[in-house]
Amino acid sequence: MNLGPSILPSRSELRCLAVLWILKSATVGEVSSELGATYVTTQTFLNRLYSKKLVKRRMIRNRGLAWVYAPRISREEYARAALLELANVVYGGSMGELLKVVDHKDVES
Repeated sequence: MNLGPSILPSRSELRCLAVLWILKSATVGEVSSELGATYVTTQTFLNRLYSKKLVKRRMIRNRGLAWVYAPRISREEYARAALLELANVVYGGSMGELLKVVDHKDVES
């Protein structure tokens, strides 16, 4: 999946996506419980991720109707896109220049 800057998730959206990477799929209530965030706030972030096509959703019957969300992008795909965007914005597209600033001690830990 090719992620441009407008598709990359915000920090709060990324927190929701990280929960979905762990749980594989979850309702708004399950994600909000994991994050300790309000239901409405979590629902907003998941809807944004859905509009960016970073998650998929399906309706289930669970004491009523509920959306179940699942990631459409892997953690690795996100990391690759985020690093490429950082290299493009900060280092004129040079991944080599970006990697020069990474402390090898940080990478090993």
